[in-house]
Amino acid sequence: MAPPSDSDDSAPIPAGAISKLLIVIAMQTEALPLVNKFHLVEAEESIFPKGAPWIRYHGNYKGLHVDLVWPGKDPVLGVDCVGTVSAALVTYASIQSLKPDLIINAGTAGGFKAKGADIGDVYLASDVAFHDRRIPIPVFDMYGIGTRKTFATPNILKELNLKVGKLSTGDSLDMSPHDESAILNNDATVKDMEGAAVAYVADMFSTPAIFVKAVTDIVDGEKPTAEEFLQNLVAVTAALDKAVTEVMELDTDPTKLKAKPIIKPKVEPCDDDDELPPPPPPASGSGEDWEATTPLAAGNPFFTALIAKSHLHPKFQMWIPPRFQHRLAEPEARTAAVLHSGGKSWATSYCGHLKMKKLDAGWSEFAVDNRLLVGDACVFELVAMGATGGLEFQVQILRGGLPAEVVTSKGLTSDQPILIVD
Repeated sequence: MAPPSDSDDSAPIPAGAISKLLIVIAMQTEALPLVNKFHLVEAEESIFPKGAPWIRYHGNYKGLHVDLVWPGKDPVLGVDCVGTVSAALVTYASIQSLKPDLIINAGTAGGFKAKGADIGDVYLASDVAFHDRRIPIPVFDMYGIGTRKTFATPNILKELNLKVGKLSTGDSLDMSPHDESAILNNDATVKDMEGAAVAYVADMFSTPAIFVKAVTDIVDGEKPTAEEFLQNLVAVTAALDKAVTEVMELDTDPTKLKAKPIIKPKVEPCDDDDELPPPPPPASGSGEDWEATTPLAAGNPFFTALIAKSHLHPKFQMWIPPRFQHRLAEPEARTAAVLHSGGKSWATSYCGHLKMKKLDAGWSEFAVDNRLLVGDACVFELVAMGATGGLEFQVQILRGGLPAEVVTSKGLTSDQPILIVD
């Protein structure tokens, strides 16, 4: 086939809107209606490694460049390559080659009537997690579950009639007792066989991803799962097609959905001082202001924090060390602040008007979303003051504590910056 050309529907993409969209779908039956809807054509030359059965369609829709990929057919058995392995591999290869602004993982799913799901319902997933990666070892168990928040899209929820629920992923169509228990712990409304795998890869490369899932079968219903799935697959795919089309319509409208929305910091009320003392400074061997004067690679001032119980509960507070406070434009004022880490951002507040100056509102969300544990460490690099009406910190999370060069280094110059890799 010839490469696609812009149709009459095409138009230059408005500034700030998404320009490159990647749709990841598990099955050919789910993919073809969208291929036909948007007049996509199969790529003549594969961007994927030789031997991979993955298929890519591409084209343009109202100025939006669309790539749709699915894992193809198993070369021996001829069935769709469903499951987490194929989904993760094709997502990884597509991100590396296509550099999308946004990923939509669209597909069918099982739903739980106990959570209000019904056949044909279409859900936008708020969270994703695995239910069949059981690793009963501390911390490894959290890694196995892999709970992640999805890319926030409040305007989609406002504009479209989609339900919202948590998505749980596993490599089996049916549900064992162990899986059922894990799904309940995940508080899932829908379950599929690829969502959390796509989310894992997307998160790794800081690519926003949303998950649109249409219910083909009721997992806690009376009919056998496989029978109900096959019975409803074609009809439910039509509902999925409609939902994805509506989402794409928003993608082409910059007033509805942005690829990389700006987090606008807000000044939230600060909790009063409590009796908990701030954590002690790192054991640097002296009281000098070595953190604020020793550069990171970017040359910005920074401070470090070794995570203690007082950072996580009961009030989730992060104190700003006295040796760093004078670096802030208005150290005695209550100021909006933004924390950036892993391609995501959290709005919080710097409570400079209190005796114990700290990050308050929003810090708890940062700590929970990043699954901070006692013994981890954070490096807060001050990257901006006043550009967005407040402070901005780039935060590097170090699992298991601070490296020796941060704890013990003194007198480093700009020619010898501290290099920290997440």
